[in-house]
Amino acid sequence: GEIISSKRNVCMMNPLSQELDVMRQSFIFNTLEVIEHNQNRQNPDLKLFEFGKTYHKFDTGFTENKQLMVAITGRFEKEQWNSKNELVSYYTIKGIVSALFKRLGLDSFLTESALKNSVLQDGVQLTILKQKVGEIGWITPDYKKHFGIKNDVFIADLDWDTILTCLNYAKIKY
Repeated sequence: GEIISSKRNVCMMNPLSQELDVMRQSFIFNTLEVIEHNQNRQNPDLKLFEFGKTYHKFDTGFTENKQLMVAITGRFEKEQWNSKNELVSYYTIKGIVSALFKRLGLDSFLTESALKNSVLQDGVQLTILKQKVGEIGWITPDYKKHFGIKNDVFIADLDWDTILTCLNYAKIKY
């Protein structure tokens, strides 16, 4: 995939304001704003998801795509006298994604490769039969600094439309 680029912006004809004149290419910036907002109100332990459409402009025309983004940050469990106070990690988000693909019956088709050209730092790109279905990684220090986020943020950005087309390969057992 390509990194988010202003060349790919889908602009609105009659925007409500200048800040709302472009349709989103990714959920990532909105997610980081939500994390920053919560962190600034003493709520740093978050497990979030967003499901919806993203929009891109290419030479061949416009595309809209259903995406699922999962973001986790902070402690694994709420702080209590008997909790371990353990922080979420890359393996926490990877476990969530693995469970999702297993539930869909696609886990045996899933392959991982090094993440390239991403707003995420490190992590893996997920493919099913040479089709990119998503990426898992964490937010770069630059983005953390820009949004004033203290904890590591782990992200799974999944291409839901492509995942649905891959369901043709799977036999789901009830």
